[in-house]
Amino acid sequence: MPGVSAIELLVLTAVFLTVFHFIIYPLYFHPLSKVPGPKVAAITRQWILYQTWSENRNKTILKLHHKYGTIVRIGPNEVDISDASYIKDIYVKNLDKSTFYRQFGAYGAYNTFSEIEKTPHLERKKLTTKFYSKTNVATSPLQSRMRSIIDQTIDRIKSTRHSIDVYNLFQQMALDVMCVFSFGTEVYDKPLVKEPEKAQDLVNNFRWASSTWFWTTLVPFLEPYVISQHVKDAACKTAAWVMDFSAQASTCADLEHESKPLTLVGVLKSSGLDMNHVAAEVIDHVVAGHETTGITLAYLLYELAANTDCQRTLKDELKVYQEKDYDFSQIDVLPYLEAVLQETFRLHAAIPGQEPRVTPVGGMKWRGNEQVPSMTIPSGTIVTMEPWTLHRDDKVFPDPLVFKPERWLADEHSLFPMKRQILTFGAGVRMCIGKNLAIQEMKLLLVGLLRDHHVGLDPSMDYESDVVMADKYTTHPANHRLFLTFCRD
Repeated sequence: MPGVSAIELLVLTAVFLTVFHFIIYPLYFHPLSKVPGPKVAAITRQWILYQTWSENRNKTILKLHHKYGTIVRIGPNEVDISDASYIKDIYVKNLDKSTFYRQFGAYGAYNTFSEIEKTPHLERKKLTTKFYSKTNVATSPLQSRMRSIIDQTIDRIKSTRHSIDVYNLFQQMALDVMCVFSFGTEVYDKPLVKEPEKAQDLVNNFRWASSTWFWTTLVPFLEPYVISQHVKDAACKTAAWVMDFSAQASTCADLEHESKPLTLVGVLKSSGLDMNHVAAEVIDHVVAGHETTGITLAYLLYELAANTDCQRTLKDELKVYQEKDYDFSQIDVLPYLEAVLQETFRLHAAIPGQEPRVTPVGGMKWRGNEQVPSMTIPSGTIVTMEPWTLHRDDKVFPDPLVFKPERWLADEHSLFPMKRQILTFGAGVRMCIGKNLAIQEMKLLLVGLLRDHHVGLDPSMDYESDVVMADKYTTHPANHRLFLTFCRD
């Protein structure tokens, strides 16, 4: 090439190769180039990271699906799918998790939730599956202590003459319940329900510790430089608190003579796990169990306060229990109570964010639609679905932003596509292991409270601001509060 030196040619070649590798190839030649989405997302992972960091990811991806269809490219090597038929391909078939979950471990150990490979995950999950079964939760000797905690929480509500922050109250209650099942009543002998200030301090520390989720899961190499000392201290306090109770419960488990351990720690210890792995499992259950239950109950009661017809229908169903005792099996079959719960799970999923998996060797088949022809999503691609998007599909849920429990009272044929679309507790073998405990806890609280009390809105609150769901992996009311009023019927 006349007039071009060898050095200049080398520079031009390097520039061309760089442009081809980082821009032209991902846009036009990459196996995912057929998948629509923002051009910038195909070039750099920084786009989706920014949407996540700025707490706009869930809403943005919903908009992308409205614009492009049921599969969108949100990163150079990542796609998001909103077609519920792929829940089976991704979650029921149990694809390995992405490294997003690695940081949910603790004490230098992995737990069931943070284990990304399917085989070790299944081995770990087997340890606690029976403990969290519906039958075991309902018949556990710890059931009476759980009901006592729920009753004391209801008493706190009934004794309050002004509005009460149900979001924080129910997190306190759920924390007590999780700790009773984790550590047992001999060790956890002073539930925090009667010490609201102490309980709130602990809930706040757990909340601060969880606030680092973006850095710990997506850009962990930056975590040491961006997390404040206050947050680090909160994380240390909660970790030490759980380890202390786990160690005490472990000692009690050593002394148990029953053939079946009664506590989560007892179950884990009897399997031969060391103390770090026991505590890593326990802290994950305690954190997830109290956060998600508190969030769900707060939004459920808000919706009943805002939708008085729904509340009236539910209270009519609960009238029979105004003057008599009941066990869980009786209230578990109440149709409208179940419908209210399902609609809350849909509209206010406590974890509305991404659930990323990695396609296996040989890739994953995309069966094709009007927007994207059939193709093989290559091995190693991150594929994810989001409850936020699935639960707002207006083809499955007409008026998706409206709270309508009645939609869940349809016949089984009509219910099938709706049930298939719900991802609140996950799907497949990685489905939330504490689901049965959470549902029992919520139903017992709701019946005990609403059978003789009415929930209402606090006229002094700005609900347009306070009830907004934070756009995060695990949501919460935007201002970390949700005040409601209660009065006797």
